[in-house]
Amino acid sequence: MKGLFMKDFLILKNQGKTILIVFAMGIMMSLTFEPATLVFYVGMLGCLLALSTISYDEADNGYAFIFSLPIKRKSYVLEKYLFIFVSTLVFLAISLLISAIMSLTGVYDIAILMEDLPSMMLVLFVTLTLVCDVMIPLRLKFGSEKSRIYLYLFYALAGILIFVGQKLFPSLGVTVVNRIAATPAALIVGIVAVFAIVATVVSEKISEKIIMAKQF
Repeated sequence: MKGLFMKDFLILKNQGKTILIVFAMGIMMSLTFEPATLVFYVGMLGCLLALSTISYDEADNGYAFIFSLPIKRKSYVLEKYLFIFVSTLVFLAISLLISAIMSLTGVYDIAILMEDLPSMMLVLFVTLTLVCDVMIPLRLKFGSEKSRIYLYLFYALAGILIFVGQKLFPSLGVTVVNRIAATPAALIVGIVAVFAIVATVVSEKISEKIIMAKQF
């Protein structure tokens, strides 16, 4: 698995210019909007850049070469999840560090920064985790091009369900928000963390079945 990590790290390293542009754009956007924008933008792009390593693996019949080496398919899948999640955390941490440095120079209010960013990072990391839980099986099953189509269909279906739900149960959203607001923060964090872990485990098992059934 160490070799797979090194391969994916080198792929990201070769995208160094893109990563610098991502951070530069995030800083510019945070100056225009608010500090949390930097964390959101950089975290999202970091996740997508790490996810793109799957596209590099499948290009030019790359899977056939990878699995001709002494690499188990289950190890490949597990490494992808670990690499993407670790990369996302690293990007989030760097963006938080940049925000802290900018606050020390007077660009941001440090009090507002410390109040908003921790919760923002938690929500964003859970959101990105769930996005990856959907995207990784789709990428492995259908490839980079078709998976985008299915992902757009998934978003469209989710949007339709939310719209229909609001029309049929107009007071449901307010009730849910009020109950969440009345729930202790620690309990909410625990529930969300358990849900994200369960979703990731289920997604990883699905990805294992997909990669085991593929012929290269």
